[in-house]
This record gives sequence, structure tokens and C-alpha cells, in this order.
Amino acid sequence: MFTRENLVKVLVVVAFLAFILKYRGNEEVRTLLIFIFYFFASIIYKIDSRYPILAAIGSLILAAILLAQNKENLANKVAIYAYYFLVVGVLLNLVEYIRESRKKEEFKPTKKIKRVLAIVSGKGGVGKTTLATNLAVAFSKLGKRTLIIDLDLSMPNVDIAMGVDSRGLNEVINGRDLKDAIKRKHKCDILPTLPIKDAYKRIEIREKIKEIVEKAREDYEITVLDFPPGVEGLDIIDDNVDVIIVANPEKMSLVDAYNVKKFLENKANVLGLVINRANGVDIDSIEEKLEIPVLAVLPEERKVAECLEEEVPIAVKYQDIEFSKEIADLAEFLIKYWEDKS
Repeated sequence: MFTRENLVKVLVVVAFLAFILKYRGNEEVRTLLIFIFYFFASIIYKIDSRYPILAAIGSLILAAILLAQNKENLANKVAIYAYYFLVVGVLLNLVEYIRESRKKEEFKPTKKIKRVLAIVSGKGGVGKTTLATNLAVAFSKLGKRTLIIDLDLSMPNVDIAMGVDSRGLNEVINGRDLKDAIKRKHKCDILPTLPIKDAYKRIEIREKIKEIVEKAREDYEITVLDFPPGVEGLDIIDDNVDVIIVANPEKMSLVDAYNVKKFLENKANVLGLVINRANGVDIDSIEEKLEIPVLAVLPEERKVAECLEEEVPIAVKYQDIEFSKEIADLAEFLIKYWEDKS
């Protein structure tokens, strides 16, 4: 989907290209203008600062090859491009450093909170567990004592996503003390589980899970619940639980998300929607159709699968990529929201 913001950006690029094509001034000034525009475009589009540095290295290698072929004039031009690419890369690194420094200085959690956050979805495979585990890690990094509980009792995956043993919740249900069943990794407490057949059809298990969640609320600042897809298990949610719905940008996924939202109306506090595996979506249109705010848009990221294979959250291994930064921004937003309400 093409947003108004992207349209404005495209028009600016087209206008600049038209200007450059009609420009009849000094060639060196033309080159300088192009790289100045490239620098500002990189800031706006958040282009990775490593790209211009790699381009600088590639240009220097090409210049050396041309020089060896006695093409001195062309080699000099390519070397100038390498210099400009290098300057852009260094400046972008500086901008990223300043941004991160400001974020660290600006955001410091100040209040103790007691919140339970349910991560739900209309269908499976949309990235619900990925969001839940990485959000839990992000909360912990921000100094919040956090527990994540795997409540997908049919197909649990939190143990794999976090790289811990699968036993935990099922043992507590059978009588083990909660604190003895907790696993700890990535500065975060984890309560994984083995599959429990027909768990949500059994009243005694549903009541036990409610008790475990309330115990966690007492002991932790933030408790993240990773639910199964669909509406299974959502009856244990009450109006003391905040909810985030996860969906992909495809129509069927968004329809399923809307159905889950309708199911939870008047039962829980639905904070909003996180759209995963999205590259350019019309947020305004989605918010209007689903009648729910979009809290974050996570880009398609091949490193997610890599990290799941290695059993480590992507926010731990790749902290500087856009996906992880979006997760961190969402965690900060939620903490600020909860602190303001407390």
C-alpha cells in the first residue's frame, strides 16, 4: 500500500532528479549536490550507514583497477566518489550515535508498575511469539523486572525462541512453586511449557492459569503472556490485562485480527495492533477499517528465521537493525503509557 508520506518522498526524489538532469553547472558541484542529497535521503529513509562505507571500499578497489589499466582520469573520478561515500558513511554513523545517545538520555523508567500484557493473534504464523519474546527482552533491558509465560498450550514455542528448557508452566499447574519453575535468560524470566492436551477445555486448568498470572502480577513489573492463535484461551483475560494483537498486512490476517478485537471488546484493554512482515503499509487505512490504533510496523526481516534457528531473540543478536529498533521503541512507548497511568 502506498502512503501519503511515501508519495511526498517520491515527489521530492523526482524533483531533485529533474533538477540534476537540467543542471548545467560545474561537474564537481553536481557531484557534491548528489551526495548531499544522498546523505539527507539516508537520514530520512534510515539507510544503514554501512552501505555507503561498503560503496567507498568498492569504489577504491575499482579506482585501483582503472589506475592499473592507465585510465588515470576515470580512476580519479571514481576515487572522488569513494571519498564522498566515505564522508556520507561517517556522517551517518555520527547521526546514529547521536540519536541513540539522546534516546538513552531521554528515556529512563522512573515508576514501579504492575502490568500484564497479552500478545494475541487471529491466526498462527504471523510472528506473535517473536513479538512476545523480543518485547520481554526489551522490557528487561529497560530495567523492568519481566516474566514471559507461554500460554500456547497446544503448540508452545517460547522455549525455542528463548533457548531454554521446555518444562515450566505445566509443572506449576501440577503443584510446583512458581519461582522454582522459572528459567532466566537474556536478563528476562521465562515460564515455558510442554504441550497440555485440551488445556483450555478443562476448568481446573483455566483457573490455575489465572492464579499463576495473578501471582506473576504481584512478583513482576511486567508479565507478558504469549497466547495461542485465535480465541482459544482468551476467556482467562479480564479487564486488568492489556492486549496487543499481531497481524500481517494481508487482508485475511487483518480480518482475523479484527475478529479477535471484537471478541475481546468489554473483556480486556486492547491497546492496539502490531503489523509484522510489512514493507510499506497504509496505516491510516488499516486503523480506519479495523477501528484500532497501529502501535508498530515491523519490517520483513530474514534474520528473524536465522535467530529462531539459533534459539536467540533477534533483539539480542541484532540490536541495531530496524526490526529490533521498532521493538525497542514499542517497549519504551508501552512503559511510558503505563507509567503515566500509574
